[in-house]
Amino acid sequence: MKFQKTDEFKENMSINPVVDHKFLELPDKFCNPSNDELNAVMKNRNIKTWGRAKGHFQGLDPHWICLAFHKRRVAPLHTDFNYPRYSHHFKIRVDDGIECGGLPEDYPQFPQGEKRKTLKMKRGLWYILDTHSPHQVYTTNDTAIWNLAISIDSHEPLEMQKCLDMCFDYARKGL
Repeated sequence: MKFQKTDEFKENMSINPVVDHKFLELPDKFCNPSNDELNAVMKNRNIKTWGRAKGHFQGLDPHWICLAFHKRRVAPLHTDFNYPRYSHHFKIRVDDGIECGGLPEDYPQFPQGEKRKTLKMKRGLWYILDTHSPHQVYTTNDTAIWNLAISIDSHEPLEMQKCLDMCFDYARKGL
């Protein structure tokens, strides 16, 4: 749901929706889709999820999620209350210049004296996003298009290695 300047910033929300993160080096041969492969999957959509593996990973259902910045440079600031609170992302393809941020400083709900936290995304980034806190993905240049990840949603943060093991296993199946 879009988060607007007039919306209530609830006590259980954070101005920084990134709970944890780590950068990993991935070999080029590890699941590295081309522009043509991603265009074939996305078919001019801005966002798409697919390939949910229900029941195969201890009920955690990894799936693909891709944002394509062909037309727009910013996804709306939003919250995702219809989903489990924590979304674990393992970035497979991220063009240079794509970032994730929380509540912008120009929002009246933003605490005085704080600075907006952002996370520069790149291939091999693993992070946990608090989807119930305001968040948005955006580009900082005009050439960035692709932001592809394997995502696992859960009601509690998952241990990093357990999550990565599921993501590596899921990635072997390909797009």
